[in-house]
Amino acid sequence: MDFQNIQTVKELRYALKQYKQTLATTIFDDTQGYISVAFKKEVIEKDGKNVQFLCFYPNYEVALYPVETLLAYLEKLPEQAIVTIKDHDGNYSSLFLTIDETIDQGNNYQWLVISDKNSYERFFFTAQESTQEQAFEKMLKELETDHDSTLEVVHNWLCRQTDEALFLGILKKDRTLKGAMTYCIGKAQEQAQNHSSAMVADEVVFSWIKEYFLLEKLPETKAVGKVTTTAKKKSTKKSEAKSERKEVDEQMNLFELV
Repeated sequence: MDFQNIQTVKELRYALKQYKQTLATTIFDDTQGYISVAFKKEVIEKDGKNVQFLCFYPNYEVALYPVETLLAYLEKLPEQAIVTIKDHDGNYSSLFLTIDETIDQGNNYQWLVISDKNSYERFFFTAQESTQEQAFEKMLKELETDHDSTLEVVHNWLCRQTDEALFLGILKKDRTLKGAMTYCIGKAQEQAQNHSSAMVADEVVFSWIKEYFLLEKLPETKAVGKVTTTAKKKSTKKSEAKSERKEVDEQMNLFELV
């Protein structure tokens, strides 16, 4: 899964969280190979004003470190801060993230690569991105706008799916995460009938979300309401802890119709 044209700390944080946190983080140098990541503050003058930003560069003196370490550094920085990297000609570029890998004696090794636009297009970009990757990028763009935690629950569930038809549905021009929630509210209203609220099981909600993206044509809906999410509480009893689903930390089970 690639993330392209990352320009702010906020975008970089989100992208990094989508990768395995133990992956080694590298910067690609077209002469030296994969080097440890570092960044520093730089200042340039633009239109008579000083513009500050972070510039990523290869650090040849430090050992490679994992994604989680880079994220810890970034958590201390303002999310609106601009991030850049210099290309081979010394020009500033936005960041491009991808996974590179090799197989040695039957073992597969992967690492995260941060590169500039030119290096990414030359060495890493594949003209035909998978449908899954395109769907992930579309959802990521939507999550860069204002949203609540419910949308993140939906996004996380969709990212765990493997259905090619579902990813094609996500890529339809008239389908969005927010649209999926509006569709679910409409379905919940039908189920609630004259009641002001309806309890809906997670699996039902997720089936509605899948149905929304797979529909050939969307129905007209004027649903009004909101969906709330509740965090699953961890049990203190060992017997109960064993029965918890490990892959889901949040549940979406209450539709409040207003």
